Amino acid sequence: MPSVFVSATSRDLRSYRRVVAEWARERGYTVVVQDDFPVQCDHASIVRMLTERIAPCDAVVHLAGLYYGFEPTDRPDAVPRRSYTQLEYDLGKELKRQVFRFVAREDYAPDQPIEQEADRAELQRRHRERLTSGDQLYYEFSTPDELRRLLDALEIRPTISRPQNLPFRSIGSLFKGRDAFLARLRDVLVTKPTHVAAVTAKHAIHGLGGVGKTRLAIEYGWRFAQEYTALLFVTADSPSGLDRGLADLCAVLGLPERDARELPVQTAAATRWLRDHAGWFLILDNVDTPEAESAVEALLRDLDSGHVVLTSRLADWSGVEALPLDVLDPEAARDFLLERTADKRRTTPDDAAEALALAADVDGLALALEQAAAFVVKHRLRFADYRARWREQEAKVLEWYDPHAMKYPKSVAVTWQTSLDRMSDDGRRLLNVLCWLSPDPIPRGLIEKLTTEDGEPAIDVETGLADLTTYSLAKWGDNAESVVVHRLVEEITRYRLPKDERVSWLTRAVRMVNDFLEYDPSDVRSWPGVYDPCQNHLAAIVRRADAYGITASTARLMNLLAIYLHTRGDYAEAERVMRRELAIEEEQFGNDHPNVAVALGNLASLLHATGRLADAEPLVRRALAISERFGSGDPGVAAALDNLAQWLIGTGRLAEAEPLFRRALAISEQNFGSSHPTVAIRLNNLGQWLRAAGRLDEAEPLLRRALAILDGCLGGDHSGVAVALNNLAMLLCATGRLAEAEPLQRRALAIDERTLGSSHPNVAVRLSNLGQLLKAAGRLAEAEPLQRRALAIDERAFGSSHPNVALRLVNLAKLLQDTNRLREAESLLRRGVVLFLRFRIHTGFPHPHRDAVVEGYRLLLDRMEVPAEEIEQRLRQCEDEARHDDA
Repeated sequence: MPSVFVSATSRDLRSYRRVVAEWARERGYTVVVQDDFPVQCDHASIVRMLTERIAPCDAVVHLAGLYYGFEPTDRPDAVPRRSYTQLEYDLGKELKRQVFRFVAREDYAPDQPIEQEADRAELQRRHRERLTSGDQLYYEFSTPDELRRLLDALEIRPTISRPQNLPFRSIGSLFKGRDAFLARLRDVLVTKPTHVAAVTAKHAIHGLGGVGKTRLAIEYGWRFAQEYTALLFVTADSPSGLDRGLADLCAVLGLPERDARELPVQTAAATRWLRDHAGWFLILDNVDTPEAESAVEALLRDLDSGHVVLTSRLADWSGVEALPLDVLDPEAARDFLLERTADKRRTTPDDAAEALALAADVDGLALALEQAAAFVVKHRLRFADYRARWREQEAKVLEWYDPHAMKYPKSVAVTWQTSLDRMSDDGRRLLNVLCWLSPDPIPRGLIEKLTTEDGEPAIDVETGLADLTTYSLAKWGDNAESVVVHRLVEEITRYRLPKDERVSWLTRAVRMVNDFLEYDPSDVRSWPGVYDPCQNHLAAIVRRADAYGITASTARLMNLLAIYLHTRGDYAEAERVMRRELAIEEEQFGNDHPNVAVALGNLASLLHATGRLADAEPLVRRALAISERFGSGDPGVAAALDNLAQWLIGTGRLAEAEPLFRRALAISEQNFGSSHPTVAIRLNNLGQWLRAAGRLDEAEPLLRRALAILDGCLGGDHSGVAVALNNLAMLLCATGRLAEAEPLQRRALAIDERTLGSSHPNVAVRLSNLGQLLKAAGRLAEAEPLQRRALAIDERAFGSSHPNVALRLVNLAKLLQDTNRLREAESLLRRGVVLFLRFRIHTGFPHPHRDAVVEGYRLLLDRMEVPAEEIEQRLRQCEDEARHDDA
């Protein structure tokens, strides 16, 4: 959908601007409003900030009243006077965006009285005259209602169709001294100039930290943007980071899988898009470890239709030409400093010479140059003044700098120290907290959760953020809703913290993240605003806190991370985190604590979900034993009983499960009352068991009661309601009431697709069950695509050897049999037989469906007129295949 920049002065038109924003959001447009300007801000900075805000937008809606507003300071003499909002209008035209002009009549009611100097009133009068002159279209309004009616007639079209997620805009003329390198990179990428969009070239930029590798790759993307179909950026500092970055591309590319909640599904979808489309440009950033290198090389083997640039500290790449990126040459570094600080420093006749000397001081490193320039601008210094400060800090840094132990050059450390010494306490302290997070955008809402407890130094977050961004130790993200701290700044800050203070600052960071993550990670509604943007930060803080022995609060974060990963379908990473959390709980509380029982249950649930029932059994039995030590009526006992009963069903021991389900229900009713969601879960589980046991009359009232409880407590659009709808629909099918069951099953499917995403394993269950219902009703043509989609979802989520996949294969095979496609059905059913036979080998228990599926396969072969001896031979071959594959 299009994005709209809303331009209006706040004093007189704030409420009108709100009307525009509300109208745009109702249309589904993305709204960008620059509401917060520094009262005193130089012209170049304001232009740069507004350009970054307006450039990604498709349109500018410009409101002009009688109030002129604020204007930038330090305006070059050749540039006319313009207010901030007038600049927004002009930049929208310069960037060739759609610009809609709305002029307030003189009788409009301003939000606040207009008081301004005569010269400012005259400048605004001329601007309004400019908007209404000539043959350009404009609209006049007096009231918010009239403005809304005019807006309703507008249609904003997308003007930027190229998918892109590059993290920074181009810095334009400030990008110095790299033209030759860009030309060389271009030559490497375009080895066959017949059609640039169809050529593949793989390239790595390697070099020491702070040299400007990422900035160069981004500038290359912007310079040649018109030649690419997409500009894409992925942080690939680890295999899991690469997967997460690829998954995030689903939203950028507008893929259906953007709504999927499983990481493997999204990663596969993005990789498939890159493989199937041509002409894209992809940056894989910070590929600095051998593990990340291996993951990237595996990805590149599948990609041959676009251009890939890697940034890395590693120099040895297989099949990738490595171009070592050097520091800026002295003249380019000097020119950068002069332009970056133009009109914002105290000038002297020897500025050029001093800038050249400063460039040499910082070794021409891009990061150090930017931080030095930011310092000069902040304090309006001469270059000589900064150099004197820098040399003072150099002596201090040499006392602690260890070139062998550190991943960054000394010049970066000195510029960091120089800025840090002049920052406020708030800025320094905030950096001491943020340095423990990931070098990804940090949501502002997360930082605002930072608190101060007794004995801790106070931190004003707003002042601290202003300091960090002013000194270029951090950068604002989109809409100033996040900040990014450079990984080298994080590393230096962590290293320079005295060892006896590190735990205290890290503890504050852990507490900040804990306070922000106050939502259930299994509820996908919390993902977009909380868990998705915080996943990397959560993983980083967990890893670092664990290394420093901060256990209590870290265990909770591990639990949240593991549940999020499990629900999303990242089973391998979830298991690693769960096992570490279990070890921490055991170390902290001993082997018989309720927290240990919960951790055991979570891990057992994951093992169960991934088909490892033999591994899950000792965990569920141990969790039950621990819970029962605290009383037979404890809620934890009910949860453990439920888990054990589910495990027994999974291993085919249905008779043993019933008393456990009934006891769990009784305990939950005793603890929570008769109308609690937990009671509904117990009712559902017992009702499902009764249905499976053929006791349908007993099952139905339990399932209806469960649905009523969940519908009342959770609302009609919750995934828990979908489970209850599904269960009741299945029972109605079993009693032949298909017409009554179908709307329930369709509602369950719609809820799960909406809340979990179209590729979640729960959606596969709903699709398969609806397909079974339609098959029973004789509507085979409608049923088949549902069964095929269910099979595809589970194969992507679990792999091709999971018992769930076997069930999907069997269901599809049965449907094919009913349409006389016996050969295709035989192939699918054979796969299902092998998987069920392998289940026994792997778990020690026969799968509940094994015997029925084997008999169904035997009957199918007989129907195909396969001789009896060959049928037995094929079954023996299935057994041999199961053993071979398992080995």
